[in-house]
Amino acid sequence: MQVISASDFKPRLIDTPEGQFKIVDIIGRNGQLAPGPQCFLTETRSMGMTVRPHFHKVEQFQVFVGGSGYFGKKAISEPTLIHYADRFTPYGPIKPDGVGFQYMTLRLKADPGPRPMPAARSEKTEPTGRSLTCEYRTKELPITESARTDLIANQTDGLTVRLLKCPTNQEIAGVNPTDNPGQYYIVIDGAVIRDGRELPRLSTFFLKPGDEGPNFVAGHDGVALLLAAFPNGAVSE
Repeated sequence: MQVISASDFKPRLIDTPEGQFKIVDIIGRNGQLAPGPQCFLTETRSMGMTVRPHFHKVEQFQVFVGGSGYFGKKAISEPTLIHYADRFTPYGPIKPDGVGFQYMTLRLKADPGPRPMPAARSEKTEPTGRSLTCEYRTKELPITESARTDLIANQTDGLTVRLLKCPTNQEIAGVNPTDNPGQYYIVIDGAVIRDGRELPRLSTFFLKPGDEGPNFVAGHDGVALLLAAFPNGAVSE
């Protein structure tokens, strides 16, 4: 299992013709086609900056963790919005308001970059698949009861988004990763205690098949963990 504490995040700035991004490379590096999974945090720093409709050549989750605006026609304000897209499935636009957005991108394999629509239609060599969204309202600390809630119920191919909540100093077990090609856990609220260290909000765990099923111990306000499990058949090599 790969474990990355949000306390160790190191942002870098990227300037584009559309505006400025702040990127935190959590696993791998955004923009590089290196082997293995890829996870990064993006902050749009220009007011009103729009990410236009596009698709990717790999499956991915996006977890909106800050800011407000629109994902497609859906308004985002305060709650954590989770989006899943099958490979070659267009989505967007993403349009922040106020001071911008923060969102995490989770992949099993690095992607060469967004393919804009309709300009890249000729590169869309597979049919459109699923584009699914769900929400979790944050700022519910302290957490006082253990609970498991499916935000996207287990699909026939293993795709799952699940919320795991646990009170202070108690332990909650995750899902055995042998059931799918890879899974992420994100600390959405509170913190996890690991090796005597408190891992705060947005700390990230990645498990591949063959890793031991994870157990998490909640910090002083409890913890809410988001599980994002990829479907069988997702591009991982």
